[in-house]
Amino acid sequence: SSQRNNPVGGSFRSLAGKVMKAAKGTAEQMTEIALRMSDQTKTQEMATAVCLVSQPVLVDYPGSARYEEWDKTEEVTLTESNEQETLWSIPILLPDASLPEANKDRLIQIRLQLRMSSGSLTSKQYVVGYATFRLSELLNSSTNSQRHFSSPLRSDVLAPQTGATIEIYVVDNKKYPLLGGMGWSLTDPMPDVCGALQAPFCPPLDQIYALKNLQPTQVNESFLGDATAPSFPSGVVLAVERTQESTVILPVSCCVTRLLAEAAMHSANHADSVARQLKANALKFADPFEAYENQHAECVLGLCHLMRSDAQVRAPDNPHQQRLCVVSVSLQSPDCVFELPVGRSQIPVHFGGAQQQQSPNGISYVTTAAISFYPKPANPSYGVLRFEMRPDFDGPSNPPSGGVWEGYAEIDTVRNNPKGAFLEIPMFATHPISRMVATLVIQLTLRNPPPSEIKKNVLSPELGLISLLGMKSLSDSLLDNKAGVATPNTLGDFISTSWIDEHARRRHLDAGNLVSRYESYRLALQRPEPQLALPPHQRKCPSSFRSSASKTETLLSGIPFNTHVQCLVIEPLVVGDNIPCTWHNITCGAAADHPRGFTATGSKPGGAGGVRRLEAKREEIARLSSEAQKQLRDGVQNFLLENKMRRHIPHDDNYTGLLRSTCYRAEQKVIDLTWEIALRRGNVFSQILGTALTAYLAAVSDTTRATPDASSSWIKHGFLLCFEGLLSSAGKETAMIEDAVAAINMLKMVKVELVDGGKFPMGNKSVKVEGSKVVKCIELVREQPCPSIDDVFGNLTLLPQAEESSSLLLRVALDPAFYTNRTPLSLRNGAKVQFYAMLFQMGVDIMQWGANATSSATSKFGSAMQSSEVPSGAKESGGIPFEDDEDDDEMSEPNNDFLVTLNNEAFVKLNKYAFAIRPVEVGAGTITVHSGTGIDPVHPILEKLWRNICDSARKMEHGVLDAAGTVAQNLSGSGVIFCKSGKDRTAMQATLKQAQFLARVGVRKSDRLNILSDATLMRIHGTRLPVCEKNVGQAKYAFNALQAKFMPEMLKPPLGSVAGFLKGGKLFSREGAIES
Repeated sequence: SSQRNNPVGGSFRSLAGKVMKAAKGTAEQMTEIALRMSDQTKTQEMATAVCLVSQPVLVDYPGSARYEEWDKTEEVTLTESNEQETLWSIPILLPDASLPEANKDRLIQIRLQLRMSSGSLTSKQYVVGYATFRLSELLNSSTNSQRHFSSPLRSDVLAPQTGATIEIYVVDNKKYPLLGGMGWSLTDPMPDVCGALQAPFCPPLDQIYALKNLQPTQVNESFLGDATAPSFPSGVVLAVERTQESTVILPVSCCVTRLLAEAAMHSANHADSVARQLKANALKFADPFEAYENQHAECVLGLCHLMRSDAQVRAPDNPHQQRLCVVSVSLQSPDCVFELPVGRSQIPVHFGGAQQQQSPNGISYVTTAAISFYPKPANPSYGVLRFEMRPDFDGPSNPPSGGVWEGYAEIDTVRNNPKGAFLEIPMFATHPISRMVATLVIQLTLRNPPPSEIKKNVLSPELGLISLLGMKSLSDSLLDNKAGVATPNTLGDFISTSWIDEHARRRHLDAGNLVSRYESYRLALQRPEPQLALPPHQRKCPSSFRSSASKTETLLSGIPFNTHVQCLVIEPLVVGDNIPCTWHNITCGAAADHPRGFTATGSKPGGAGGVRRLEAKREEIARLSSEAQKQLRDGVQNFLLENKMRRHIPHDDNYTGLLRSTCYRAEQKVIDLTWEIALRRGNVFSQILGTALTAYLAAVSDTTRATPDASSSWIKHGFLLCFEGLLSSAGKETAMIEDAVAAINMLKMVKVELVDGGKFPMGNKSVKVEGSKVVKCIELVREQPCPSIDDVFGNLTLLPQAEESSSLLLRVALDPAFYTNRTPLSLRNGAKVQFYAMLFQMGVDIMQWGANATSSATSKFGSAMQSSEVPSGAKESGGIPFEDDEDDDEMSEPNNDFLVTLNNEAFVKLNKYAFAIRPVEVGAGTITVHSGTGIDPVHPILEKLWRNICDSARKMEHGVLDAAGTVAQNLSGSGVIFCKSGKDRTAMQATLKQAQFLARVGVRKSDRLNILSDATLMRIHGTRLPVCEKNVGQAKYAFNALQAKFMPEMLKPPLGSVAGFLKGGKLFSREGAIES
């Protein structure tokens, strides 16, 4: 502190005047700044901390008119009567008190340097003066009760009579406060597993801010006890910002992947059993023993000859000429309306009258062709064989007869005759009139299957992947049918044996990939990966931190992106000023399946989109399949009405054959798409569950949030988890939103149980949590059959939630001491907490601006703007998209109404939760909202949020996210902030919420300008830029000036911290681009 009533030396006067001129008009952009420590020391006896200081805390800042006037006259004396001291508050961290005694005699030198405010960090600096303190005196301050130290500022540029001093106030170490410090959250890794070579976790990111408390504070004497309040400067608070990885991310992904692998393998085996069942229903087997195993009879059909008995025909003129005809044979089964083809063959034709129908001279008939088939016994019979001939031309001696000749033979006629028999089948011409024209001689032998007590049933899909993820089959076929049998249908099962073989092979391949992924995750938890020695953004191995640069890595599909616990703790510098308070949220990338892609490819069922859109397509295809089957039933009915003598449809009927082909394609497409969605849902669920558990355990760790009342409401109504999405409703980000909202809705299937790690026996499938001091292991088990998803757009669950709404139980074994002393009593002894999650979504970038502009133009002029109407230069600037991403976005039709729909759904859920937690009486003029059960009143604490949602159509209404996050925290819930990668837009939102928290608790002013100023401070000097460096290798936000121009004012990044167009100066290489 320098007393202004003393004149400043002349040698310093000119320099000071120039600096003050340069600072004029910039005070509103300047603020306090945190300490930056330098680990480079020139001497062993002295360590130097370099502090960059900007705006002083007083309103009278350098550059005012008085300073300029003083610089001109050189005669003005600033007196104590009209001036105050200039005070900067800067946090300095002292070494550990456990240093050897020899090191405690070291000196700490604090040097005051001055440089031009408009210059760069490397511009020339001028030393104003320095002060020296003895380290041992500072370290012993807690024992000798001396907390205040003063030393004169030694200077060559200031006059000796200035009396400038450096004041030091010693406080306890605030870098790791009890609330919000190292290890405060259950998911924090221990320090010894962070930062070392091949360590599984990166070091925690933290920053300390010394902030002037702009609101009046009262000293709370109850916190002082018998101690005397130290003579510290009142009104200064320390804000500790920390960003820490979570230890439960990889273990949760490992547990989920194991469950997915087991379920997928069961689904693959189920498909094999369906394939066997379909083949068992077939008529052809390569091995007769396989037919016997499936309880099929062996039937041998011998075709002898055809005897023409029509009086209008005569034998050929050439007696040596042999006439042949083709006979087609089909089976009319009693359980299917369609005939099954048996075979066809050529047989000789004999001519003669009625007396020639019997065997001449007692000679036995000769079989000229034999066909084997294996009918399945069905009550009441094996069925009927239909023989068909199409005699289009009988040769020069006989005119063409046309029409179809057909005859019938019941298989049951030889059922009890093991040797078989010769049968003479009368053949009738159907055109122009029905008349008998020939006799077909056949030999039929039937061998009944041996009795067997072994019944080969279809493996139940109840434990399969479709059921695990709570999906409906939407198919009446055997595949994925929980009933175990197909819906009774004489139209048959619309699955071909060739297709089911290929589909089962695909399921086995996908299940094998999940098994391999699980093994990789399990081994990564047991031994260090060599890639951990690389920088975080270059790692492609399983770990609790997955960088945004690894989006397309299939092996890492089950691990969430860039998950951190973001925390801000506020503590007063003076003991007893206020109770320490904390704010924490989870930041991460969107739970989206990037490796499976978001665009339509030839091999991807369903085309483009995320889970939500694919679910809608699956519903549509299932509807079309039902319509196709209805058309087929109508076609069959019409055919039987037109052909009243028939009870079956010929297999070669063109019209019904086309309808059947359509039904086959539709049904098989539904099944293919169902499996694709199940795999995608499994991947995003594996990502979202680790993030949700991190948020829950952080809330349990926060003693100010996990109160007895709050924990009791969690058990009764669920743990409120509010997701704040910053993705845009255009391009591939729309598909990412669709994946994320599906994953968030799946959290309702999970309940969390905290158990005593020393007493509760965990199963053999539990996973140890490495690096955690408190969380010992976790286990994910299926508690009961999964609920069905009634609506692809998210069925709204009424409160209180039913027991059937949960299917998975996540057990978390805690350290016995923590479980006994710190865990809320209501959360012990088998208490289970279900997630109650929702998504509020609002795009905040140039892509959303373009989508809003397109929607507005469509509404106003009736036609959509083209992608070329995006702001000039946006594409050339790399403005679309602006994240480091391999899967580039393309401009597509925007869907701005999609965001409104999502926010409406989330609001209805939050409104129900608010009424359940805080019931209130509503009056006649209360605002209402349409819900799934009718019209509900809006809770008073949600009125602002509802107004923001109503105003958000076709514009960036960022207040939706602010209001939703605030309400969630007021209801003892937690928040999760995400964008595509969880580093750029997420950083803007997280720092804004931290600045709003400072204003909300009364530490800083609540006006818009001060909040933006504090947020800018944290964006430049806080922990979010190092998060960017962890992801892409450079501490820059992936924006440029043009992109920032179209962002909401409160989310605009500081221009000095953006990457611009290039990374590392590499212009033409893909490696150098942060943005796509």
